[in-house]
Amino acid sequence: ANFRYTDPSVSYPELPFGPLNNAYYTDVCDPDQGTTMLFGQGSAIDFGFDGDVVYHELGHGVTSDLSPDGLWSSRMRADGYLRDARGINEAVADYLSAMVTGDPNLADYVGRYWPSYTRAYIRTLLNQKRCPDHTIGQEHNDGEPFGAALWATRRRVGPVFDQVVLRMLPRLPGDTDLETAAAAVAEVAAEMADEGLLTQTDLEVLHRAFDARGLFDCPRVVTDPEDVASGHTMWLRRQSSSVHPFLPGPIQLRHEIPEGSDNMIITFRLTQRGTSTGNPLEDPVAARVLVKYDDEPIAFQYDLIAELPEEDAKETIFVTGDWDEEFVPQELTETQRQLIVRGLPQGQVVHVSLVNDSAKVDAIASSVAIRSVPSDELDQGDPGAPGPDDEPPMATGGATQEDLGEASTSCACRGGSPGAGDAALALPALLLAGRRRRR
Repeated sequence: ANFRYTDPSVSYPELPFGPLNNAYYTDVCDPDQGTTMLFGQGSAIDFGFDGDVVYHELGHGVTSDLSPDGLWSSRMRADGYLRDARGINEAVADYLSAMVTGDPNLADYVGRYWPSYTRAYIRTLLNQKRCPDHTIGQEHNDGEPFGAALWATRRRVGPVFDQVVLRMLPRLPGDTDLETAAAAVAEVAAEMADEGLLTQTDLEVLHRAFDARGLFDCPRVVTDPEDVASGHTMWLRRQSSSVHPFLPGPIQLRHEIPEGSDNMIITFRLTQRGTSTGNPLEDPVAARVLVKYDDEPIAFQYDLIAELPEEDAKETIFVTGDWDEEFVPQELTETQRQLIVRGLPQGQVVHVSLVNDSAKVDAIASSVAIRSVPSDELDQGDPGAPGPDDEPPMATGGATQEDLGEASTSCACRGGSPGAGDAALALPALLLAGRRRRR
C-alpha cells in the first residue's frame, strides 16, 4: 500500500499532505487485518518507486516466515541490552534484495533523488564495518557488518551461498545476537560442505569474512584509545514499562588515565531521534553516565521481580550491575553534554556507559568521547587544587564540543549512522555537575 497522512505536517507546510519518509513490513498477512507492507509517499520521493526497497521489505517477510519467533526481540547481556536480532533482520533483508538484483548497493532511486543523500544509494553491502566499532544500538547500523560478511562470502562462493542464509534463519532465536547468528551461518555451511555443496575453501572464505568483521566474538566495548577519543554514537532506548530503571546502553567505552593527568573528560551531543513524518518531538531527553573504575567492563544483571506490586501488573525486569558511580552530566547547551571526573590516579582504567533517563523518547548520543588532559590545564594554575591522592573522584563541568548538525534518523528501509566527529575541547570555569552513587 502506498501511504501518506491526510493531515499536513508542520515540518512540510508546502505539502498538502503529511509525508511518510519510510517503508515498512508490518508482519500482518491477513488482508482483513491490515496492510502487509507500507511504502511511504515521502516529502521528496515515493518509496514505492524503488525496486530495492520493495525487495527489502519482501525480505523481511521471508525472514519472518522462516525464523520461528521472528527476529524482533532484544537480548539482555552482561555488556548491554542488544537489538542484534533486528539488525540481523535488516541485514538479511538487504542481502535478499541484493540476491534478486545482483547489486550490493541498496535503494539507488531513493539515494539519488532524496535531497539529503550525497551518494546514489542509502546502504551498501560492500562496506568495511565491524563489531563493535560501528554498532550503535540501532538495527540498520548494527546489521551492516553482518550483511557485509554475507555478501563478501557470496561474491567468492557464488549463489549456492543463498541456501546457507535461508537454512540459517530457522535456527535463530527471536533474541539472537550477532555472535549466535554468525555461529549458525558457520554451522550450516559446514553441513553443506559435508553434503558436497560447499568446499573447504568456501568455508575458509566464510570464516575470514566473518572474523574480519568481529562477528564470531564481539564484546560491546570499544577499547582502541583513538576510537574512544574521537567519538562513538549510541542509540539510547527510552525507559520501558517492563524493564527498570533503564535499558543499559549498547556500547561501553574503555579509557586509561595517562601520565600527567588526573582526570577524564566525557563529552557528547544528545538529541531526540527523528520521526519518519518529520514532525518534531517535544519531550525532553536526558542521560546518565555510569562509570566503573576497573579494567573489566560493567556487568549488568537482569532480575525478574517475583512479587508484583499490583495484581494485574506485567512482569518486570530490574536492572542492576557493578558500576561504581552514576553521574548526571552538565548541560552546556540544548544538545551538548559534558562531565569531568577528577582525582583519578595515573594508569586507572575506567569503563563508561550511557543510559537514557527519559520514559517517553529515544535519544541519540553522538560523538561520545573520553579524553584526559594534563592536570594543570584543569588546575588553572591553582596549587591548592586537589590531586589524585587528596580527594575521591570529583565530577565537574566545563568541556564543550563542536555542534555537528542535526543527527540523521534510520528507518525501516533506511540506514546511516547519526553524525559523529572529533570534538573540540574548551576549558571554561569549572561547574559542579550532579552525581549519584550506584544503587
